[in-house]
Amino acid sequence: MPPAKKMMTMRDLAKIAGVNHSTVSLALRHSVRVAPRTRQKILRLAEQHGYVMNPLISACMTFRKRVHANPHAHSTLAFLVNYPPGISWRHDSLPLNYNGALHQAESHGYRLEEFLIPSRLTAQRVCQILQARNIHGVIVAPLYPDGKAQLDFLWEKFCAVAIGLSLKEPHLYHVAHDYYHGMRLALSECRKRGLRRPGFVSLESTNKRLGSNWMAAYLLEQQSYSPSDRLRPFVLKGNALDVRALRQWAASERPDSILSLQMVWPETERWKEIVAGLPGPVEWISLDVKNRGDDQAGIYQNHEKVGAAAADLLIRLVEINQPGALECSETLLIEGAWIEGKRQGRVRPSPAD
Repeated sequence: MPPAKKMMTMRDLAKIAGVNHSTVSLALRHSVRVAPRTRQKILRLAEQHGYVMNPLISACMTFRKRVHANPHAHSTLAFLVNYPPGISWRHDSLPLNYNGALHQAESHGYRLEEFLIPSRLTAQRVCQILQARNIHGVIVAPLYPDGKAQLDFLWEKFCAVAIGLSLKEPHLYHVAHDYYHGMRLALSECRKRGLRRPGFVSLESTNKRLGSNWMAAYLLEQQSYSPSDRLRPFVLKGNALDVRALRQWAASERPDSILSLQMVWPETERWKEIVAGLPGPVEWISLDVKNRGDDQAGIYQNHEKVGAAAADLLIRLVEINQPGALECSETLLIEGAWIEGKRQGRVRPSPAD
């Protein structure tokens, strides 16, 4: 049997490149401490000679670095929010995303600061402010619902990860709730509850922001129902709840449950008004339960895990120095969980006047 071929070491590669082995180590990690020309030369030689970094040594060095590192030596990460002045972003799921990202960042020795993007500032000025704060990585929070689906920003200067699917341009890494899986899970649980005519209600803007994932899953699952139990989804064109139009839809489709976000219903007079006069009780299933301990049945989107995964991915990009946009977006999906809640929505509504 011929002797095994000796694996090339970092010191071997350093001799070929004519540099110190520490320079090779930095170059292989895409460190900015190595001149771009030297870095490219080392990377090219590594590829030509088939050099592969030993994963066990790499993991050991990463562990030692984290154990001995000074947490304050790391740069701060930014949590970018584009909400307009006078409208607080600390509602709905954003604080949960932020808390998850904050805890994950701190566990790696990083700080995370919220950064509101003033509309009056140019992209150049925003970048100058972030760089002055020694910020090299940014998490883009879900965009303001009525805002544009892109941000004018000098992305090539920063490592970036977006939460959710609302940011359409530029192409970045995304971490989001798996909306498609969430809808299918909700419909599966409806079947277990004996609900045979689930209806789906959504804002048109929400449907677009989520890439029609809820709608696609709903329409696909409808094919497994008997033709008489396949309901037409109701899409609200504006941002205001049109009770009259929704009530007409409910009277026509006769749902025994409605899957939607918590707009301005249930346990309100409007919910009673919408379901009034229907032949049976109607249960409301939330597609975004805010708290695992809520009485509301529906999907818990694991917003904290989404934020934590975004921070974890961003830290990896920062540590290998990989700024800029991608050729095409890449998305990590986090599945949600079913919350049983209470069946308070099954109370039979009062007849219409």
